[in-house]
Amino acid sequence: MLAIVRIILSTIAQHKWKVYETDVKYAFVNVRIPKEVFLEQPSGFEVPGQKHKVYILKKSLYGLK
Repeated sequence: MLAIVRIILSTIAQHKWKVYETDVKYAFVNVRIPKEVFLEQPSGFEVPGQKHKVYILKKSLYGLK
């Protein structure tokens, strides 16, 4: 990912183009959820001896419906 950014910026510098920065904020990112949502532990990240436990999601994720 960082290599791609470097390539793009070097191309911009070679052509002497202007670079603009924009911050885009999404209303649905990290928003409190009105319902309780439970998640299983992701494979490869299970807590040893506690594989039966689940996580409760407190804030929304990208694309959560």
